[in-house]
Amino acid sequence: MSKSLPSCCLILQIVLLLSLVPVAAFAQTLELVVLEGDAAPGTGGGTLSAFGPPSINDDGDVAFLGTTSLPGGGSGFGVFVDDDGVLSELALTGSVAPDSGGGLFAGFFDPVINSAGQVAFVATWTGGTLPPPGLFLYTPGVGLSALAIGGQLAPDSGGGTYISFGNGIGLTDAGEAIATTSVFGGSFNSALYGFTTSTARVILATGDAAPLPLAGTYFQLFSPTVSPDGDIAMFVFFSAGFTLGVLHIDPLGNDTAVALQGSLAPDTGGGTYNSFALDRPGVNDDGDVGFHASISGGTSNNGLFLTDGVVSS
Repeated sequence: MSKSLPSCCLILQIVLLLSLVPVAAFAQTLELVVLEGDAAPGTGGGTLSAFGPPSINDDGDVAFLGTTSLPGGGSGFGVFVDDDGVLSELALTGSVAPDSGGGLFAGFFDPVINSAGQVAFVATWTGGTLPPPGLFLYTPGVGLSALAIGGQLAPDSGGGTYISFGNGIGLTDAGEAIATTSVFGGSFNSALYGFTTSTARVILATGDAAPLPLAGTYFQLFSPTVSPDGDIAMFVFFSAGFTLGVLHIDPLGNDTAVALQGSLAPDTGGGTYNSFALDRPGVNDDGDVGFHASISGGTSNNGLFLTDGVVSS
């Protein structure tokens, strides 16, 4: 008849086994990026008081929006980057907004960083000869450049001008900033544009034909997410039935509806997509798209889904 080990011996065996496992299998290195009260570079003695969500590249560089407490009283905002523990400012409220006609930065949104250390963001300003907002790109060793400014001519829009840039922008490793852009007075009212320091191109516009097998056109575009190589995932409304969908656009510009309201949601017991949480889908360089959806008529009310770009049946 076998005998079980006393509990104290069993615990000792577990401890001995754990001692043989490399520490790296359990350990995780954590490091501080910045704290409230740390010096805010470029502010003449001001400090950081609050932080927006970080954007991180493959080298561990961190770009973020920071709120600053200024030495003479009052507060401001800035776009900052931490590079191996060295914090620097890219733009601050009160500094000149390039190509705005002398405007001074007043607010910032959505900074995102790529593997080259470039940072793109949307900003507003006061004063100047052109109206805000604008889309800007910081390039290490070069500085800050305006990619697009409110009131400027929007290329390929039939004479329209930029009005605004939607929440959530992307930045490829090649330095192209991707943003939904509202346009006034042109052949479309909004488009997904790709911007570099020398070019602006329409990737997709409202009124364009919807991808097969769908009917109708694109009615509304929002919430793009961009992979380093330029794959794009976003939410769209189609004119036919005002149907909401999840769209994938590959780096060559091929657009595919990967999920639609009313289409079958896999492994949900026959449920269908009811709606999609508009908190931006995920996408990688292989074109895999992840999204959160609510479900009707299935075994669950909501779920996270991953698709390889094939239209849901």
